Amino acid sequence: MTRISDGPPSTPIACGSIAGNSADWLVSKALLFRQLTGDLAYFGGGTELDADTRARFAASGIQVVDTPVDAIESTADGDVAGVRRGATAP
Repeated sequence: MTRISDGPPSTPIACGSIAGNSADWLVSKALLFRQLTGDLAYFGGGTELDADTRARFAASGIQVVDTPVDAIESTADGDVAGVRRGATAP
């Protein structure tokens, strides 16, 4: 399992293949959620982000993770504990 930061776990945004929504919809939600949290990670899950979107995310402090997600891990209380990433994770 991989944590995104050394602080509290990042708030994950579901990848396109899981959520079944377009990249544009997910981008708008990521920018919206960024207003609610100081630590946000966008797990692309195969959605293609253009250079402009990546620049907007970087300027907003949203970390982009391109590695496939195998599972979102939770604590016994149901809080997000981390993300299990694909075998190609660095």
